[in-house]
Formats: sequence, structure tokens, C-alpha cells
Amino acid sequence: MTIRSFLSLTATISIIVLSSTSAIAEPIVQSIPTTQKPNSQLDFNMLLNAFFKADEQATRLALNQNLEIVSSQLGNNLFRAKELGFGTDPKSARIQPKALPFFIFYVGLKNLREFDPGKETSDLLIFTNQLLFPVEIKNKVESSVTIRLLEEHGEMSKTDQPTGWRITRWGRPKLIKQLTEILPPHTQGILVSIPSLNRNFLGYVDDTDLKLVPLASDYLFTKGRPLPAKEAFLKLTPEANNAGDSPR
Repeated sequence: MTIRSFLSLTATISIIVLSSTSAIAEPIVQSIPTTQKPNSQLDFNMLLNAFFKADEQATRLALNQNLEIVSSQLGNNLFRAKELGFGTDPKSARIQPKALPFFIFYVGLKNLREFDPGKETSDLLIFTNQLLFPVEIKNKVESSVTIRLLEEHGEMSKTDQPTGWRITRWGRPKLIKQLTEILPPHTQGILVSIPSLNRNFLGYVDDTDLKLVPLASDYLFTKGRPLPAKEAFLKLTPEANNAGDSPR
């Protein structure tokens, strides 16, 4: 899906009617990265506006109503609920009215190996059609839900049509806490994943510069210390050249 077709799809989806579907309880699915980040613009708000365009209030209502279905299922297994960050009262889980999602992007090993520092760093980012929303328990971010945008003429079932998305994953408490704690206030954040190198970064735009923040310290990076995306990719290129082609 191109970015233009994605924006067209989200602009035409009606999101006023909530669809309750058993698909919400599906096991974790790793979606195939399909959509390139808009070249040069680094305007992640464009994707955000496209997602909420029809009716933001209705979308957020649908998110929380779908979350209630998830949390009610977790209420039958409190041990699992704790593991996923939902605590002992999963039914109290909420997505706050002004919470911003983290758009999930992917960087391919081949593209990283061939990275040209003279080109836009955003050219490496492939949108996975997934958004990660922070979930609060008693006014603290404790967990998350991942929603996946669906193809209009592909995997979308009749029950998905009113929203155009479904919840495909929940939990990841450590990851969402890292992202929300490091992200500067009032900033749109993204999650940049490099599966072949087993690396995740928080990303955000500072002025016109894409910054990446490592979520772990190692021989290349210091956890929580932002650096320009170009510098990060250049550091990773030798590792990419020495890596196998399968995710770690």
C-alpha cells in the first residue's frame, strides 16, 4: 500500500459505528511492512490526521470499547493480566482522550546495508500499518494495545468494515513505558524496529531533524541518549553487513 492509498483509505472509512469482533482476541500477528514514509517531509502528523480524520471522538470511543473487550477477557486470567501490564483490575484500563499513538516503522536489513548518507533518512522507514497506543491503569501508563490498519479489499471482514482496523496485540509493558518516559512532552513519537538486528528505537522530529533514541545500551549506543537518525544508521551499517538475513 502506498502512502497515498493509505491516506485515501483512512479518509473514506466510517468510524462512527463500533464493531465488536472475536478477531480482537487473535494471537500476536507480525504484519508485513507495506507503506513507505513520505519522503523528506518527516510529517508524522499527516498519518495521525488521516487516522482520525472522519471523527476523532468516535475513533477514541471505539478504541476504548474494543479495549473493554480485551480487558474483560483478561479478567478471567489475572496472572496473565499482570504479565501484560493490566494489573489486578484489567477492567479499569483506559486509553486517555488525548493519548497519541506511536506509529510503528520498520527498517529492512538490505536498505540499511545500502544506506546512503547523502539521501533522506526517512527513506529507510517503512510503515507497518500498525499503531501502538499507551494504556493507563489508575492514571499511569502500564500497558499498550497495537491496532492494525486493514486493507479494504483484503483481510477486512464485515465486522472490521465500520472501523477499518482491529486490535491485534496487547501488553508490551516494558516497551510502552520506555517510549512514553523518554518521549519529549507534546511530541508525536514513532517506534522504529530493526528486527534483523534485534533493535528498537524511539523516533521523533526535532525541528526538521529525525532523532532516534536507543532503548538499550550496548557497544554502539547509550540508552535514552538521542542522536540524529543518520548517525544511528551509519553506526548500524557495519553490523548490518555482518548480520544474517533472518531476524534475531
